[in-house]
Amino acid sequence: RASLFLFLEAKTPSGLKYESFTVFLIFLSVITFILASVFLPSYNVDSQLAHLCCDGWCDAIWFGNNPKNALSGLGIGATSIVELFVVGVFSIDYVARLYTADLIDPKFQGFMG
Repeated sequence: RASLFLFLEAKTPSGLKYESFTVFLIFLSVITFILASVFLPSYNVDSQLAHLCCDGWCDAIWFGNNPKNALSGLGIGATSIVELFVVGVFSIDYVARLYTADLIDPKFQGFMG
């Protein structure tokens, strides 16, 4: 647990790389959210850009605007691979931080801590 704590707190070389990776994921998430508005037909009524440049797999990978994109078979609505990946990484990070929280301060020990 101590080594996981040091990793999550960026106190190791690999922890520093992971911290940089999480910052990159935050920027990637923000950028894809901003760019998604360019490819959203309801925001670009007079433009064919939304249909010409990013439909099907492109939308499934990056933006998740179209509920009938290549990920529609999952049955979870409009989503993208980027969104699923970012949520997955940060969910695992959250659980790992809960697991090591008592190493910051003993008052965080236990289920109700």
